[in-house]
Amino acid sequence: MELVVKDKAISYAFLVMLNQLNAVERDVFIPREVLDYSYSEIAQALNKS
Repeated sequence: MELVVKDKAISYAFLVMLNQLNAVERDVFIPREVLDYSYSEIAQALNKS
Protein backbone atom coordinates (compact mmCIF):
# COMPACT_ATOMS: atom_id res chain seq x y z
CA MET A 1 0.00 0.00 0.00
CA GLU A 2 2.80 2.44 0.87
CA LEU A 3 4.40 1.86 -2.54
CA VAL A 4 1.15 2.82 -4.28
CA VAL A 5 0.96 6.05 -2.28
CA LYS A 6 4.56 6.91 -3.16
CA ASP A 7 3.91 6.11 -6.82
CA LYS A 8 0.89 8.43 -6.87
CA ALA A 9 2.87 11.18 -5.12
CA ILE A 10 5.66 10.90 -7.67
CA SER A 11 3.15 10.95 -10.52
CA TYR A 12 1.50 14.05 -9.09
CA ALA A 13 4.86 15.78 -8.60
CA PHE A 14 5.79 14.97 -12.20
CA LEU A 15 2.53 16.51 -13.46
CA VAL A 16 3.08 19.62 -11.34
CA MET A 17 6.59 19.97 -12.75
CA LEU A 18 5.37 19.52 -16.33
CA ASN A 19 2.72 22.16 -15.74
CA GLN A 20 5.45 24.65 -14.83
CA LEU A 21 7.21 24.20 -18.18
CA ASN A 22 6.23 26.22 -21.21
CA ALA A 23 5.15 24.43 -24.40
CA VAL A 24 8.61 24.39 -25.99
CA GLU A 25 10.22 23.08 -22.80
CA ARG A 26 7.63 20.28 -22.62
CA ASP A 27 8.19 19.51 -26.31
CA VAL A 28 11.85 18.86 -25.52
CA PHE A 29 11.61 17.42 -22.00
CA ILE A 30 9.21 14.55 -22.69
CA PRO A 31 11.02 13.06 -25.70
CA ARG A 32 14.41 13.54 -24.02
CA GLU A 33 13.71 12.35 -20.48
CA VAL A 34 10.81 9.96 -20.99
CA LEU A 35 11.41 8.54 -24.48
CA ASP A 36 15.23 8.81 -24.45
CA TYR A 37 15.45 10.67 -27.79
CA SER A 38 18.69 12.45 -28.60
CA TYR A 39 18.74 16.21 -28.86
CA SER A 40 19.36 15.93 -32.60
CA GLU A 41 16.29 13.69 -33.01
CA ILE A 42 14.17 16.17 -31.07
CA ALA A 43 15.50 19.12 -33.07
CA GLN A 44 14.73 17.32 -36.31
CA ALA A 45 11.20 16.43 -35.17
CA LEU A 46 10.57 20.04 -34.12
CA ASN A 47 12.26 21.49 -37.23
CA LYS A 48 14.74 23.37 -35.02
CA SER A 49 18.49 23.58 -35.37
